Amino acid sequence: MKKLKFDSNGIDLETFSPFILRDARDTEFADIRLEFSDWEWLRTRYGEKPYLNGDDVQGLVIAMRVINNLEPVTEGMHLNSEADTCYIHFTDYKECYETADLSSRMIQSEKLFHKAIVLSEANEFYDL
Repeated sequence: MKKLKFDSNGIDLETFSPFILRDARDTEFADIRLEFSDWEWLRTRYGEKPYLNGDDVQGLVIAMRVINNLEPVTEGMHLNSEADTCYIHFTDYKECYETADLSSRMIQSEKLFHKAIVLSEANEFYDL
């Protein structure tokens, strides 16, 4: 299990890069947030195609959960992605950690990335 590296602002930019974790457990929302918004990294890695936005990346995250025999969305997940940011809130630390790990592996593997795209598009996970 990777050790999380939250900075003094509760942000971990490294562990699941290019995804970011934000620790908001000490706020009124009491959650941890998984975020993707590094479009330059994505373009450098995969070029301009396929076109992806925040909802599309959220769909890829959900597809990876399904590929790994997890429920697409659990009670402790709040989908909050739009336009230029994939943003998913978790009240369950274990679910967040597992999803962040799967998401990071997916986006860094061309094979997993394309597998997630196919599954997400077939099931319209980008539209949940």
